[in-house]
Amino acid sequence: MRQALFFIITFIFLPLANAEYRAFRLVIIDALNGSSRTVITTLDPLQYGQYHYLKSTERAQIEATWMCRERSENFKPICSGPEKAPEKSPDSRLPANSLPAPVVK
Repeated sequence: MRQALFFIITFIFLPLANAEYRAFRLVIIDALNGSSRTVITTLDPLQYGQYHYLKSTERAQIEATWMCRERSENFKPICSGPEKAPEKSPDSRLPANSLPAPVVK
């Protein structure tokens, strides 16, 4: 009885489930001739190089990344990225109580 109730509740609430995935804008640079191309994908640079063919002189680097808060079923296109990254102050990565590094002359 408990299992049947569990399955019924699961199937009632299953369509309400949310999903999300990370999207990447990768720049693939060929060190041999200096050419580059941009790719939008759900694969990080390591996964992209293993799944898609890259020449031995090509390297994939992350140019931007963002979260897509939707389902990716039925070959839906990857959601568009944010128009502009939020502005950060130069010292925003420092811990709150750290002092600036001393200047060495």
